[in-house]
Amino acid sequence: MVHNVLPDWNKFSQRLTQDLKYCNVTVKRYKYVFHSLENDYLSKFCNCFNVTDQLKGSMRLIDKDYADGKISRDKLLRLRRVLSKISDYIYYGVLSWKQLPQYEKRYAIQKNEVVLQKFIQNYSRDHAESIAYRTKGIVRQFMIYLENYQNKNLEKINEEKLLAFLRFMNIKRPAGLKTVISSLKSFVLYLYQECIVSKDFSYVLKNPVSPHRRMYRIFSLEEKNRILEAIDTSTILGKRDYAIFSIASDCGLRSSDISSLKLKDIDWYHSCISIVQNKTGRPLIIPFKNKTGNAVANYILHARGHSDLPFVFLKETYFNTKITSSLLCLRLEKYMDLAGIKRSPKDKLGMHTFRRSLGTELMESGSSLELVSQILGHDGTSATQLYISYSEELLAECPLDLKSLPSLWEDQYAE
Repeated sequence: MVHNVLPDWNKFSQRLTQDLKYCNVTVKRYKYVFHSLENDYLSKFCNCFNVTDQLKGSMRLIDKDYADGKISRDKLLRLRRVLSKISDYIYYGVLSWKQLPQYEKRYAIQKNEVVLQKFIQNYSRDHAESIAYRTKGIVRQFMIYLENYQNKNLEKINEEKLLAFLRFMNIKRPAGLKTVISSLKSFVLYLYQECIVSKDFSYVLKNPVSPHRRMYRIFSLEEKNRILEAIDTSTILGKRDYAIFSIASDCGLRSSDISSLKLKDIDWYHSCISIVQNKTGRPLIIPFKNKTGNAVANYILHARGHSDLPFVFLKETYFNTKITSSLLCLRLEKYMDLAGIKRSPKDKLGMHTFRRSLGTELMESGSSLELVSQILGHDGTSATQLYISYSEELLAECPLDLKSLPSLWEDQYAE
């Protein structure tokens, strides 16, 4: 133990800035939570024998207040986060950038967890890590749902229980129902192949009939240029963001692939990027223009700084961590505002818009569907066909000549 007393706000905020490289906005948020923790919890245990008992007592009281409904889950998590960092200060003298264990994370009973782990091992052979992680969470939620209704044996799964879970999920997260159905299909098929159930129930897991697919906006070439021009490339963040959005515009990579891009993935000699896609697990080689390559090289040489991490794009305000997809979306929103790009929530303008825009541009240039599919890294042309509908020029070629259609009036009233 380095310190035997609790830090005041001045000392704690200094450590947030020096050890974690937090910006002023983040430090300001911590200030509110710190004082709330200090006044409502730590002060009630000031007569404890040592500071460790004071921290433990505060944590027990926080959990009790949450269980009694006195504080929200959001406030609970913020208090736990600050309390953890105060503990780091007391025991180690410095703050560390670490993720706390997920609070109240639930698991299925041990027997079912064993089945789940074996299923995921098998499932991961043909699916990307991110897809396998998502499927694992959905299947575990299904198991917990069954256990809540005293159905702990997977051998007793039937059509009624599967449909009941789908109705439950349709209320809880209707937008993700297709993903739930896909995950359950794979799981019940695995149970049948492993002779855990006597029947393949995947036939009852049918995708719901959905209305016509909504067509989202794309970026015009002029809008993409305005976004890049809105970035101040004289700063470290500006150099990083200019390189990121140059890649997004030029290569059409998903935000997850950009955030996971590694230094070794860039082939400077052939001016291309070689990755394994996070979503599909399929390899992809995509070329980039000289302007994009220069932007990335400028960031790596003059703004990235030294880091042992293999990733190209790093956070500037957090110590030794790669950039995240969510942060990319926030940065894009900032530059769209600076560029004066008006939008509504229905437009769904985000990082994926660069990908849709590139697909549309390629289709309008006369590229074949197969070539566009390869460039975007799709499994097949069925996913690429969606990009045709985003093109006004290609849609204009679809209407039939009215003169070639028989007259409805003539058919109904001709003698």
